[in-house]
Amino acid sequence: MSDKMVPVSFTQLVNWMLAEFAGHKRIFGIPFSKFYRAGDKSEYKLFGEILDTPLGPAAGPHTQLCQNIVSAYLTGGRFFELKTVQKLDNLLIDKPCIDAKDEGYNVEWSQELSLEESYSEYIKGWILIHFLKELFSLSNAERGFIFNMSVGYDLDGIMTERMDQFIEELKNAGRNSLFDSNKNDLINQLQATNPGLMENSFSVSKNRLNEIIRKIKNISPVISGSVTLSTMHGCPPGEIEAIAKYLIKEKNLHTYVKLNPTLLGYNFVESTLHRLGYKYVELDSNSFDHDIQYNDAVPMLNRLRAFASAHNRVFGIKLSNTLGVKNTNNALPGSDMYMSGRALFPLTINLASKIASEFNGDINISFSGGSNQENIQKLLQTGIFPVTFATDLLKPGGYLRLAGLAEIARDSQFAVKRGDKINLANLKSLAEESLTDSNYFKGKREIDSIKIQKSLPSFDCFIAPCQEACP
Repeated sequence: MSDKMVPVSFTQLVNWMLAEFAGHKRIFGIPFSKFYRAGDKSEYKLFGEILDTPLGPAAGPHTQLCQNIVSAYLTGGRFFELKTVQKLDNLLIDKPCIDAKDEGYNVEWSQELSLEESYSEYIKGWILIHFLKELFSLSNAERGFIFNMSVGYDLDGIMTERMDQFIEELKNAGRNSLFDSNKNDLINQLQATNPGLMENSFSVSKNRLNEIIRKIKNISPVISGSVTLSTMHGCPPGEIEAIAKYLIKEKNLHTYVKLNPTLLGYNFVESTLHRLGYKYVELDSNSFDHDIQYNDAVPMLNRLRAFASAHNRVFGIKLSNTLGVKNTNNALPGSDMYMSGRALFPLTINLASKIASEFNGDINISFSGGSNQENIQKLLQTGIFPVTFATDLLKPGGYLRLAGLAEIARDSQFAVKRGDKINLANLKSLAEESLTDSNYFKGKREIDSIKIQKSLPSFDCFIAPCQEACP
């Protein structure tokens, strides 16, 4: 298998989806029975738009290629934090770059595609999700999902001509011929498809197909009006603030700023990890000194909230970034790596509680950092959303884990009315629980491997390992 990522053409993707569904009743390995169908209404609203669910894939491996984005949509993802892009888009990424046997580690810090390739993947995903939404009646909302761009890592890079073009053409894809070209290609493929195939395999009559084609022609070119800012570990607070203000004022984007767990301080982070059984995780105290300090972050956030309000934009924070640690297990290249997954949850939720209390609950928080089926209901009941996932979707089950999460979210949907402040009591309780909850202790999964000897199929490739270990 090549270690170089090569995008699949739009025409090939459409043929792949139609053929796979006609032959196997699945798309990209996702069975039709697992397609997520939204309820009649949702109270989750963000940036003036409705979200069928408050969940989706975080910027990372699940939002880099079109087929990953589509797979996340089919299983219930509705908030898509697109893979972070930057001016340096021809990097050679050492492989392997992700290790997620339990908690996750990665050493990949940027996209593997060029800016133009990344843009093309997002255009393809945007159009295909609209198509699948109509084809399978997956939502009653006009759209029901949001694409949130993610950019980094410094102001000079974000202001370069190519990065500026990327941002502007996600704000309005009508400025790029690729948008209309892909829409026309899809329409032509559908019109050329055997009517019997559409009728028998997709239960789509000719009149219904014409209605779907009409909807495709009217897909909005406004792909994203929001951004999550990702900066390098150690980025000065003045630089973070300058970039955020540029994105709010000059680019007119709703803006969230991603913050690091280092805001909790070295002593809290180290003692928490040790208490939970992760004593082998080695921190670098210098990274805590170089990252933005809590006493600098709070006034910066206050200024940015006021600045965004003055420019009629939504401002919030994304909690949290990965945690930089020393690479001691040699499973990945390099001397440093970045931790994610369940070990990060107690840190991220405690940081969320600390910052939310600082603002009396009146701050928008997007959450990613160890969220999973064990905590998603209580997390949503704090009023925090959207919640995005990366490490959890790398576990056995993959995107089907997202389907389960979406079902839990549907049951929790009206626990907190949208637009309310964050429920500080619920959040504080969850933060405190996380420090003693066995779900976050290393010992719960202290096994060498979850692999089994039995052969598994390419798709649906998971089984409860306890059935094999103790039949």
